[in-house]
Amino acid sequence: MLPIELLTSIALFTLPKLTSAATASEWSSRSIYQVMTDRFALTDGSSPPCDDLASYCGGTWRGIKNKLDYIQDMGFTAIQISPVVKNMPESTERGAAYHGFWGTDWYSLNEHFGSAQDLQDLAKALHERGMLFMVDVVLNDVAVKIDAEADERTVIDYSKFNPFNEEKYFHPWCNITYTNSRTADQDCWTSSNVVALPDLKTESPTVQSMALTWAKQLVSNYSIDGLRIHRAVNIDTAFLKKFTAEVGVFTMGEVYLEDLKPLCEYMKIVDAVPNFVAYFAIMEAFAAEEEDDRDMTKLGELVKEMGDKCGDAGLLGTFFENHDTTRFATANPDIVVCFLFLSSFVPFPLEFTQIGANFALVHSSR
Repeated sequence: MLPIELLTSIALFTLPKLTSAATASEWSSRSIYQVMTDRFALTDGSSPPCDDLASYCGGTWRGIKNKLDYIQDMGFTAIQISPVVKNMPESTERGAAYHGFWGTDWYSLNEHFGSAQDLQDLAKALHERGMLFMVDVVLNDVAVKIDAEADERTVIDYSKFNPFNEEKYFHPWCNITYTNSRTADQDCWTSSNVVALPDLKTESPTVQSMALTWAKQLVSNYSIDGLRIHRAVNIDTAFLKKFTAEVGVFTMGEVYLEDLKPLCEYMKIVDAVPNFVAYFAIMEAFAAEEEDDRDMTKLGELVKEMGDKCGDAGLLGTFFENHDTTRFATANPDIVVCFLFLSSFVPFPLEFTQIGANFALVHSSR
């Protein structure tokens, strides 16, 4: 049974054959099991006790390697793991960096998750099974703990970051709000209190070159087959397109939007995107708080609209859950509804495996 309380996530992306890079086409028909490294398995393969969800709980890359039978036996053919770089060490009012998204040194690994050899061994074990390996990366910012009352415009010590160790690599401080434009979303800081996230000038040729150099080395050192790009909407779109063209592996850009039109625009920039628009419609159809509010009409209309507006709508990765969303069973514990949720939305022949009180979509014939 999945350790739901440990926030391990399942994600499925069904993708057709792609015609761009060979590395992208290899991801066709792959079902991706998303793992939050710290919350999945201890080195011996057992589940972390995790009494304090705000702190590190002990999951490692060796732990994932020792659980590959479990993942593969469900039918999954790829995994996606948390960011691997060294994160800020301090605990904060927002907890510790167990999730991996508060990077400080891109050229060092997160020692909580294991060694370089452990990560290489995980990649080797996956490839020996014919599975693909995706790693989450953060290209938009770095992280630093600051006092809640501090002025983030004056207290950031940029020398702590690697390789972006000077202020010139970052945008001046400004705060993103819900009323900001796309430009502000890409130029301002996504967080500036307690944990500040200085925003990289991803439109800068120098920053682009540094980021690409690092990413290519990461891919090479650890035999990575794909990169999931965190918060792609906050990154300069011209750079995203360049990054996808030059990094040499498949890219999945996180575009957390509820509007189909801008989501479809990103299909021209990265290889694929998770389909958040469909996710919200699915949850409304199958897990609205009141049963009378569950309406399939909107979902049906959306499926048609995706085909009309997005070209090859198969490049919108269908997913069940991820680390940013509510577990489906929390919203609706009815296993029959969960089964219908999966089988009625994804328009391909599917096989299902029961996992405790959950169903996971484990295979697509395309």
